[in-house]
Amino acid sequence: MALQLPFQRQIFTELLEEDGLLVLAKGLGLQRLLAAFLQLAAERHTLVVLLNAPADEEERLRLELAELTSAQVTLNVLKNDVKAEDRVEAYRRGGLISVTSRIFVVDLLKKRVPVPLITGILVANAQKVTPYSLEAFVLRLYRQENAEGFIKAFTESPETFGVGFAPLETTLKALQLRKVHLWPRFHVAVKESLDTSEEVVELRQPMTDRMMHIQGAIIDCIDACLSELRRAHTSVSANDQLTVENALLRSFDFIVRQQLDPVWHQVSARTKHLVGDLQILRQLLTYLISYDCVTFNMFLETLITSSGPASSGKPMQSQLYESPWMLLDSANVLFSSARDRVYKRNGPPGAAAVGSDGIPVNMEPVLEEQPKWKLLRETLVEIENAASSQKGSVTIGAQWPVLVMVQDERTAAQLRVFLTEYQGTTREDAAKRMLTAELTKYFAWKTLLSSVSSNAAAAAADRVFAGSLANCRTDAQPSSRGGAFTGRGRQPASKRRRTRGASAAASSVDSRTARLDSAEEKHRDGIASHLSSWLIRCRNMPNLNIVAESLGSNTAAPEERADNEFGLLDEDSTVMIRAYAGSSDARLLEDLRPLHIIIYEPDPTFVRQIELYRALHPRSKIQVYFMMYENSVEEQRYLSVIRREKASFERLIHEKSVMAIPLPIKGRPGVESEEDLFIKVYNSRLGGAGRAVPTPDAPKVVVDMREFRSTLPSILHEKGLDVVPRTLIVGDYVLSPEICIERKSISDLISSFNSGRLYTQSEAMCSRYEIPVLLIEFDQQKAFSLQAVSDIGTEISMGGITSKLALLALAFPRLRIIWSSSVYATADIFHDLKKKHAEPDADQAAMVGANDEEDAQLSLNQASQVGMSELLRSLPGVNAANYRSIARRVHNIQDLGKMSQQELSQLMGEASARQLYAFFRDKP
Repeated sequence: MALQLPFQRQIFTELLEEDGLLVLAKGLGLQRLLAAFLQLAAERHTLVVLLNAPADEEERLRLELAELTSAQVTLNVLKNDVKAEDRVEAYRRGGLISVTSRIFVVDLLKKRVPVPLITGILVANAQKVTPYSLEAFVLRLYRQENAEGFIKAFTESPETFGVGFAPLETTLKALQLRKVHLWPRFHVAVKESLDTSEEVVELRQPMTDRMMHIQGAIIDCIDACLSELRRAHTSVSANDQLTVENALLRSFDFIVRQQLDPVWHQVSARTKHLVGDLQILRQLLTYLISYDCVTFNMFLETLITSSGPASSGKPMQSQLYESPWMLLDSANVLFSSARDRVYKRNGPPGAAAVGSDGIPVNMEPVLEEQPKWKLLRETLVEIENAASSQKGSVTIGAQWPVLVMVQDERTAAQLRVFLTEYQGTTREDAAKRMLTAELTKYFAWKTLLSSVSSNAAAAAADRVFAGSLANCRTDAQPSSRGGAFTGRGRQPASKRRRTRGASAAASSVDSRTARLDSAEEKHRDGIASHLSSWLIRCRNMPNLNIVAESLGSNTAAPEERADNEFGLLDEDSTVMIRAYAGSSDARLLEDLRPLHIIIYEPDPTFVRQIELYRALHPRSKIQVYFMMYENSVEEQRYLSVIRREKASFERLIHEKSVMAIPLPIKGRPGVESEEDLFIKVYNSRLGGAGRAVPTPDAPKVVVDMREFRSTLPSILHEKGLDVVPRTLIVGDYVLSPEICIERKSISDLISSFNSGRLYTQSEAMCSRYEIPVLLIEFDQQKAFSLQAVSDIGTEISMGGITSKLALLALAFPRLRIIWSSSVYATADIFHDLKKKHAEPDADQAAMVGANDEEDAQLSLNQASQVGMSELLRSLPGVNAANYRSIARRVHNIQDLGKMSQQELSQLMGEASARQLYAFFRDKP
């Protein structure tokens, strides 16, 4: 299927006439456009390279190409498992090649690619290209040798161009482009193609009163956390992005860390705890509308346990502290409303008999179902009735499955269980059976907790909910300033001690700080222990095998069971429940071709894919049902995404009208002539009698192949250094025959210390190079600090990073340690270190350490030299000022002992010579 829509053909024509960056709104068929350019290249039998395409996108492009072309056109994917010789042969054959940027840049530097024969390069996910990314490095090398080939870049993420100064102009320079094509949803051509008269049935479902109370309480807690965060740090107080509205977006965690990263070393433990609490509260907003009431309450009780009061028996240093938002009145509303959705307690608190259904007799189940369940079932019944009334007038096979779209697989599995329970029962009975099974598991879980210690409970809670809580808890003491979290008539949050659940601690906590009644304190003791063993036992409970029992009787014969459980599904009544999968959803619509689509949870991208599908199939009467909770976070999040995308396009349109476009060089931008490169390399400050003879050869740096995952090789090349890729056994960078550098980021430094790898690497460098260097590089966006101020203790710890660095320096006195504030500073350091040093031999650098016998001999010689040096410095009269001179002029200790006192005086001075001469001559 070719490009059928007018706006797609217009985009294709514009981008075909002139190179540029295409910024397209999500859901408008970007992959089909990219596949159209690949098809055009395949028909012309040329070499076209596709960059920056992930594996799933490559597979989708293969399917698109299979539809667009009748001939057998393949997209050759070159990965790490493809040998260099095979890649060279693939480049020579031509065709469509998809290759990672790291592999392609190495092949370009090693002259494996016939660059003049490349017809063009297509760049997918162009929003990831930065001035010093590998993609920019590839395009810069490509333009230096090929000024006529095309470059076309594609992206559907306009929001990413809203960060930094002139982000669109910066990206265009990195892509070697001068023009940008902006195609938002509100473009006139797009509106004419997609705006049809077909209507969408919008179903706005009100939430229950308890759900509204919970949602309001969570938003109040988020607002309180943001207020405390702004009050604690003036650097983020003036930022307009830290708002409750932005907190609903999925990218809010990135926004918070972006604001705090530059001052993270100064951030208190309380603030770090607030950042983790914001993540949890934002998760709760999502879980409220996606989880059933029992699971949601269970998750809340696990949070309470993991954030409970501390045991007094624990040392103060190891105690954790209660989340401040749990002290708010809104938190009390949150916990009580969530519990009231599940059950009501009729009798006094305490142990009670358990009924036959596994529920305590003093508990009255409430089991409030999700409001959308009822709406979904009513919609399916309506579709079924409409299909039955029209079946006589519709041809056989025209009724296709009903497609229900949700956000994640968990919601999809939940709806499948609900619809399975509905077979043969009413909606109320189906929801009750499903939630009763969950409630039975819930009380069975709590029953198993009674004999478990609190410490084991906390450990099990950590294991089970590690995915949700791993990055959200720190051993931190909140600040003594109460702020938004210090209520009236209670102690500040800093006075409260807590640990991960302890029955003894519950009775020791001050009653003024207890936000729940005493029965609840006992109720949640050890709530999350032995979850793993409980899950194993629950699998054997008879009332949990709901789906299997609904499909057929387990007592039937195997043949009868197979007949009951498997077979062809009736197309008229098939309900397909799928989770959103991004661009793959367009393929799903083409494959299933449903006549009824239920958007259970809204997603703007999928809505546009439906619009595109309707425009491509105007004769098919597609009925779309759009479900949304009224006055909910779900609605606000959906509208915020649309508003944010529209604002991003408006900002790009303005920047396009005022940005400075670079002038082309020899018909193409970004191409540097040999004279420009010579001027960049030549040092004009050398003058007079000592001026150097200029040479057009750029300084050379040998780079390990693994280092091409970072941006440093690209920056070195941009600064005029000749980057030579090799597989190095010793070191990461070789600047000269004497200088070898091992580069470490902070995370890599810590992991290398923990594994002992850094000691081995330092030993190898010191034994083979005259100037071994350990370069510790920091992230430019983060603080230039090895440790946070709050992490520095009063006592020296042997396990600390600074202690390990000190031990490393003592173990290898010749090892230089250089601190670099960013990758750009590293490039400047390399340029300065290369001055007055010879150029390295790349082949010889790659051979260093390759011979095991040579390595062993070098290690032996190094050990011998270290021993001789220590022996020499231990002699009387030999000190730090003269031992190097002695080592250069005297071959060994024996020759030193045979020297006369006059010869020693000329070597080390009279006083020192007298001491050493007497030491060799005196009898013991």
